[in-house]
Amino acid sequence: DRQRAGSDFPCASRHHHGLARLGPAGHHSKKKTQRAAEQDRPEVQAEREAFQQQIEKIEPARLFYVDEFGFRLNMTRAHARAPSSERARAAVPFNPGTAITLVMALGLSGVVAPCAFEGAMNGHVFGLYLAEQVIPQLPPNAVIVVDNLPAHHSEDAREALEAHRLVVVDSEEDDDKAVANALNKPGVQVWFMPPYSPELSAVEECGSKVKALVRGAEPRSVSDLIDAMGHAIGQVTPNDARGWFGDARHARAPRPSKQNATGPGAVASRTEDTG
Repeated sequence: DRQRAGSDFPCASRHHHGLARLGPAGHHSKKKTQRAAEQDRPEVQAEREAFQQQIEKIEPARLFYVDEFGFRLNMTRAHARAPSSERARAAVPFNPGTAITLVMALGLSGVVAPCAFEGAMNGHVFGLYLAEQVIPQLPPNAVIVVDNLPAHHSEDAREALEAHRLVVVDSEEDDDKAVANALNKPGVQVWFMPPYSPELSAVEECGSKVKALVRGAEPRSVSDLIDAMGHAIGQVTPNDARGWFGDARHARAPRPSKQNATGPGAVASRTEDTG
């Protein structure tokens, strides 16, 4: 009978919230937090472990994370309100125009040296940005953390950094001894993150906040987009930065049992001027 059927099948309950009890006790439907499956490779785990062991030895005030983010003129929020029987719709430009790149550093106190330009990042621009805009604003013992974008490893980037008395040490071209020697040099150092590990960079979450605020502004001209970026960056607080630093330091996938690596996969350090 109907009463019996209701007792045999939980989803037949009159209470809508009963659906939440279909899974095991205490389990509920949640949005997945995704990560790169490549993090499970032993060699990637080794690089992540070595990097994280080294970064934990650095005082947070010395750390500055650098990354770039792409923007277009068709940006808008992904969600909106609408009556339950209707779709939420929005009109956006079909042609988004030229891509605008925002590159910035994030320190414990907030954003450092934000810079926007048309087009994509390349090695020459990256090297000049670090050498001319970022490093002059940092303490003399700063550690700059960047990801493995090919432009960051390019010859153009190396030449631009070396032209400003920065010695670049890259694990793709240099051995472990050279990396270890660079770690012991005084001056500003640039560390390259392990592959497939964006969650280890505090500036990633900063970029997400800036992008969300720009989407809300819906700029439709380059000048409006630049203004929206500036307003969004102004909303980043020291409290935000401290939280993102904590997230980056605790973003660990399962650790490998033992590793013999001794330092970050790649380092650039500025030599002290003894003249």
